[in-house]
Amino acid sequence: MLEERINRINELYHLSQERALTEEEVAEQKELRAEYLAAIRASVKGQLSNIEIVEADGSKHALETISERKKQLREICKDIRAGLSEERKTEAEENLIREFVKLAKILRVDKAFLYASLPNEVKTDNLFTALKKEGVSCYFPQVKKDGMKFFKVKLAEDLLPGFFEVREPIGIPEYTLDPNDLENGDTVLVLVPGLSFDEEGYRIGYGKGYYDAYLNEHASGVNVKTVGVCFNECKLDAIKEWNQGMPKDTNDCKTDLVIFV
Repeated sequence: MLEERINRINELYHLSQERALTEEEVAEQKELRAEYLAAIRASVKGQLSNIEIVEADGSKHALETISERKKQLREICKDIRAGLSEERKTEAEENLIREFVKLAKILRVDKAFLYASLPNEVKTDNLFTALKKEGVSCYFPQVKKDGMKFFKVKLAEDLLPGFFEVREPIGIPEYTLDPNDLENGDTVLVLVPGLSFDEEGYRIGYGKGYYDAYLNEHASGVNVKTVGVCFNECKLDAIKEWNQGMPKDTNDCKTDLVIFV
């Protein structure tokens, strides 16, 4: 069938050299060329996916770009989350509060780095309130040109729409905490959002790379524990539409543990 399309493309080309093509012929030529290019792209992609790249650490991955696989997984997870009911989201929020507060008590956490949740994320507003009642100081991120910085937040009203309409600590004095620069043996829990996580703690985020960059630089201390949170429906091995492992590259950070809610 592809050969027939190629022959017809050539035929139309030669006709165009002899006379002006009709509107129908021009439309047909455009459609055939689009189909041909799509077939070529699919063929090249299929060949590339069979080629393995060996990284310096010995790990291997297909040449089919990791970013393409990440994009596919993101779309799947976004669809899953969009289909969750408000009751299910409330259940997930309650599960997060219970498990995160329990963990904070066990580890005697003094400070927690949270995220201001978007509508389809696991909600964190009531977690913020619960942690404050336990005497835990809470910090939220603000996206800046040089990356993320976390600011201490005392009131939920201090979080206002900022970068990408995500609520941020705006108008708070320039006081930020680097979790590696701790005093008196403080322990910090960093809650890391993500569309999907696997059992190892690797995640698929939104593609901006802010959290991976921040964690690589600032969250390597022994008193810093990173915790991912993920809807059970978006846990990697629970996604029926996905039969591959978590797509990741050398810059991706894995969390110390994941709370599946």
